[in-house]
Amino acid sequence: MVVAGFVITILGVVLYCAACFAGGTDADMGDMLLRNAMPFARATLAVLGLGSLVWLIGSFTYLRGAMDADEDASEDPQSRRP
Repeated sequence: MVVAGFVITILGVVLYCAACFAGGTDADMGDMLLRNAMPFARATLAVLGLGSLVWLIGSFTYLRGAMDADEDASEDPQSRRP
C-alpha cells in the first residue's frame, strides 16, 4: 500500500501540474485556485489527498506488522542448534 500510495500521489502531482499549466499565463495561482478553480484542478487535489491517505494507511499497516513480527523468526536456524 505504501508503493501504491506513492504512485497515486505522483500521478496526482503530474495531473495537478498539467491542470495549472492549462490555466494560461494571464491567471495567477491564487486566482485560479481560490476564485475560479477548474474542476480538473479540484479533482487532482482529491487524487493527491487519496494517494497521501493510502500511503499513510500503508505505512501504519507496515509498522504494525513490523511490531507484531516474531523476533526469533528472523534468526538463522543453524545458530540455535546446541
